Amino acid sequence: MVLRSATLLVALSVVAALALPRSVQRRWVFIHSQLPVAGNLERVIELMERTARVGGNGIVLTEESLSGGRPPTDAEIERADKLKAAAERLGLQIIPTVCGPRAVLRHNVNLVEAMPVRDALFVVRDGVAVHVPDPPRSLANSGFEAGSGAEPTGWTITPGRADIALDDTVRRGGKRSLRLSFSRAAADAGQVVSTNVEQVVEVTPWRQYVLTVWTRNDAFAPAGNFQAWVMATPGSGKPSAPLAFTQWQQGADSAWRANRAVFNSQAYRQITVRLQAWNARGVLRLDDVTLEEVGLLNLVRRSGCPLAVRDGRGDVYEEGKDFEPVADRLLGRSGGAGVYTAYHEPPDGIRLTRDSRIPPDARLRVSYYHCPVVFNGRVATCMTEPGVYDLWRREIRRVKQLLSPRAYFMSHDEIRVVGWCAACQERKLTPGELLAADVRKCYDMIREE
Repeated sequence: MVLRSATLLVALSVVAALALPRSVQRRWVFIHSQLPVAGNLERVIELMERTARVGGNGIVLTEESLSGGRPPTDAEIERADKLKAAAERLGLQIIPTVCGPRAVLRHNVNLVEAMPVRDALFVVRDGVAVHVPDPPRSLANSGFEAGSGAEPTGWTITPGRADIALDDTVRRGGKRSLRLSFSRAAADAGQVVSTNVEQVVEVTPWRQYVLTVWTRNDAFAPAGNFQAWVMATPGSGKPSAPLAFTQWQQGADSAWRANRAVFNSQAYRQITVRLQAWNARGVLRLDDVTLEEVGLLNLVRRSGCPLAVRDGRGDVYEEGKDFEPVADRLLGRSGGAGVYTAYHEPPDGIRLTRDSRIPPDARLRVSYYHCPVVFNGRVATCMTEPGVYDLWRREIRRVKQLLSPRAYFMSHDEIRVVGWCAACQERKLTPGELLAADVRKCYDMIREE
């Protein structure tokens, strides 16, 4: 069967060794570049030439410098003209990506999708309302001090192909660590077999938690074959629901390092923390596994993510009148505008104004919205806020001015958080309906521009 309407996207690393099938109508190669960087334009044109040689007929170009609201500079116009000339010479089509999160979030970090925290406890101390875990939660035997042999008290172990032992020779704190030892034969066996270390723990609904696991790598490889799952355990025969999934890269040295995962407990009161390694070799040690409620981490501030502060009597306090404006200055700014990290030091609290009505020792309940960072840095934009679509429209207009493309590639991929903020909730649509409306709006903007 001839796939005349199909599209084939090929990674750059295989272009040189690949002949693209002529039966596929759209034989496109994906290129992600930063054209303003010296030498990158020439590299992209070289890749375009390789694409043409192996039978490709287009490139899907992701280029952040194409987005933005300002008029194109002379240098940007010159680069775009060179790209278009190369494409015409080689018989290639340039298909720019548009409507992706980076095009929005590098300009406004608060347009990210966010989840609610409800009634977190803040206690006023010396003019600052600081977050207090309510109640404090902890993992049993977090330092693996209790137990014998391969069985730390309070933990459930699925050894897989690992040799597991409580180790009193190498530890970060206390007297022991948990040692996971893997043989090369097990790693090369070809079948995925997991080693799990897990525990069930109580949590408070609609709170923000950080899981910290200290690890030491002694020739553990592959470095990315260690991860954490946080699963809700609703009981009553219902399936577990994933609240967090984080894959942690282990360093090449043997120093102890902190690995963190942040999650929202949603409506659940009980979770399972699962630490998992698979098909590895070498030794990985675990120690000091902690669970802590945090406040205001990755706090999102926009109209669709209101912040509310009240006391135990229900009195509501006003931002700017009773307390200073609240923000997480590191939201979306960890390594550049629009780059999000799951964990950094959260704001130190909510500062009261000089004329605040809040008593000096008040116990406050604070509700807010935070940005969940899923699977090593991935976030999503809100599918309701008008500012998202204003920035995408400007991007489409600018791309059209620079490249005059015949087609666009909508950069909607790995959308893992949808419909949680107040703006989305007010529409009373399912995540699928929100996505459908979003795609239609983007399509209409592309056609209109």
